[in-house]
Amino acid sequence: MNISVKEKAGVGHECKAAPRKLALAGNPNVGKSVVFQALTGMYAEVSNYPGTTVDVTTGSFGPFTLIDTPGVFSLSGFNDEEQVTLSAVTDCDCILNVVDGTHLERDLFLTLQLLSLGKPMLVAVNLMDQVEKNRIRLDLSGLSAALGVEIFPVSAKKGTGIKALRSALSADSLRTPARGRSRGEAPGISDDGASARTRLEADRLAERFVRYSGQKTVFSQKLGRAVLNPVLGVPLMAGLLCLIFLFIGKFLSQTVVDFTEGYLMSECYYNFIFGLISRILDPDSFAGVLLIGEYGVLTMVPIYLLGLLLPLIVGFYLCLALLEDSGLLPRIAVLCDRLFTRFGLNGKAVIPMLLGFGCVTMALITTRILGTKRERLIATVLLCIAVPCSAQFAIIMAVASILPPFYFFIYGGSILMLFFLLGSLLARFLPGSSSDLFLVLPPLRLPGAKNVLRKTAMKSKHFLRDAGPMFLAGSLLISTLTYTGGFAAIHQALIPLTEGFLKLPGETAALFLMSIIKRDLGAACLYSMVSQDLLSFPQMTVALTVITLFVPCFASVAILFKEQGPLAAAAIWLGSFAAAFLLGGLLAAWLV
Repeated sequence: MNISVKEKAGVGHECKAAPRKLALAGNPNVGKSVVFQALTGMYAEVSNYPGTTVDVTTGSFGPFTLIDTPGVFSLSGFNDEEQVTLSAVTDCDCILNVVDGTHLERDLFLTLQLLSLGKPMLVAVNLMDQVEKNRIRLDLSGLSAALGVEIFPVSAKKGTGIKALRSALSADSLRTPARGRSRGEAPGISDDGASARTRLEADRLAERFVRYSGQKTVFSQKLGRAVLNPVLGVPLMAGLLCLIFLFIGKFLSQTVVDFTEGYLMSECYYNFIFGLISRILDPDSFAGVLLIGEYGVLTMVPIYLLGLLLPLIVGFYLCLALLEDSGLLPRIAVLCDRLFTRFGLNGKAVIPMLLGFGCVTMALITTRILGTKRERLIATVLLCIAVPCSAQFAIIMAVASILPPFYFFIYGGSILMLFFLLGSLLARFLPGSSSDLFLVLPPLRLPGAKNVLRKTAMKSKHFLRDAGPMFLAGSLLISTLTYTGGFAAIHQALIPLTEGFLKLPGETAALFLMSIIKRDLGAACLYSMVSQDLLSFPQMTVALTVITLFVPCFASVAILFKEQGPLAAAAIWLGSFAAAFLLGGLLAAWLV
């Protein structure tokens, strides 16, 4: 089974080369990506909130090239996701519409719009296990006759019904829905009148073929509604954040990293590789400094990347996957709606903000889910200045956990103060207002262990693939500067800033230089300095603050310029320098 590479959203012309193109279309959170994975065997991002599938993922199955489109509620083309999906379903040969059996009356609106395109089509009614649990009765045979398409009940997560769906697709049994359709005029897509008629028709079909009599309210539904109550939800959210901090900042960063970085890599691996290479090369030669020096390719890079960062990254992505699969993440968005409104945003902005703690580059792309250009600009500024990426955040938590409570609250309070100040000023002076929050809440459920572990493994793998070259580049640059004396020159030039304004040791020049290349590389250097007791608690507080607010990495800067244009991007990039050093200098004047 051959799998194609991931294609960027909107690049529809590349799939024209395939003889038969099958587009998967559906609302957000209907399990469309799980169906895609079951059909192709390819892992696709599976999340319980809309906005993560901005790219179009393609894969091969039987006679088809499958195209997994973004989750949308209609084909009106009002936002990026709808435009991408409309382009994909218009260009492709046939459609597999995935709907949520527990919300069929909602999903039928998109189904009718897809039918109006007149393409061969199948409908997969997913979450049939939840349909049974909630005592919902669906007359799928009657609905199939009314729509003129075959309908397959499935539970994609459990694999139920997938075999029949695969067989139907393998036999290429898709038929054009116009045959046998007992409906009148095909519903339109773009104009308001056609949309209203389509909504009315969807409601009539739901009345005929969906019965909720006898539906029971299960415990997960009661709990899901209770979590949305601020009285319960806010303490729960605070408790979850505390648990994540204790898991990453205490258990992983101390117990696990002490073993992986302190013993396995810094002792066992380092002694082995240094002894092996030093027999061949003089450690003080240029090649020796490049390979096994303090910042060497064979010393610093694997020790930091595998011993220090990887355990922290795996832990962070595990926590994020649990929040996504449990259905808690979109509920956090609802709870945060009132707070984000003060920044000119809405609760949906919590999605790129939380994703920013995984990867700021990815988060900058997902700001497209926000309703207006103003909202995207505000979210971009906050992401680039006040939100650290996963590797950096994990190390920051590890270092912050060492601080006494007084310094910890000074650090955390300073970052939050700047976050709120920036957001409030942008909301006040940028014209416009925040858009209303409209978000589909998936059921609250126990996360699937297989999916959580697979998602964690894939994201951790992507981190190593993306971070490895950056760490290598940073190692080569710093090692070369160290050997040639360039580092000493930079150190001398930065003395007024590092030792004067920030009151930090001269070694922090390397920390800031590495952070320009990649922020987590600088954070790893900070962790090394803390491990060697080179910083006092006040200096740790200042260094943590500067590193947290420092400029985004090269990849994020590239996306920043692409999304916001050169003028806004340059202003944000320079502003992050100013914010980091200004706040760090103020703290240094107070604490050090």
